[in-house]
Amino acid sequence: GGSASCLWRDLSRLLLESNQSDRAAQVAAAIDEPLDIIALRSDWRYRALSKSHMATSNPKQAAHNRIEALQELVRLRPASLRILSLLLSAMIDMRMDAAALWLAEDIDRRLESAEHGATGYEDFTTQYQWILDKRARALRHLGRYDESIVQLRQAYARRGKNDTVSAAINLAKALCSLDRGDEALSVLPGDE
Repeated sequence: GGSASCLWRDLSRLLLESNQSDRAAQVAAAIDEPLDIIALRSDWRYRALSKSHMATSNPKQAAHNRIEALQELVRLRPASLRILSLLLSAMIDMRMDAAALWLAEDIDRRLESAEHGATGYEDFTTQYQWILDKRARALRHLGRYDESIVQLRQAYARRGKNDTVSAAINLAKALCSLDRGDEALSVLPGDE
């Protein structure tokens, strides 16, 4: 589900700096992430690639391609919350917030219908907090700030031993954006 797009972007820049524009254009052809394509189009260091027919120049099309590819991965691996989380991120980046929210809620409907504590997801313990985090982003984009904080608090409560700060930082950042700095400070890890 991941992409090496940012690595290809950086390599193409290094090749351009080494006056290897043909090789840079070949590498740039592998760049498929929308934000990396935007970086190519907006950063003057890549201007030599702007006329290359190899480099993708349509970030919106790349985003749609990414969503379609992730939807296919979800179809092939329906028990993976990690892939669903990647799909939610791609949808939210395209401001498909209502659809992303529906998908996140569908995960909860599936969890509610599971029997005897079975989740139906192979990576539930490590990935569900990120589903909550994505739901919070979609809610925030839709102007539903208080509901977003509820989701982030749930993600914070579910954080695992492998995530000691991300959930706290995400919650604190959202609280700060709502001018609730004292609450934000209370969730950040202290000196230990």
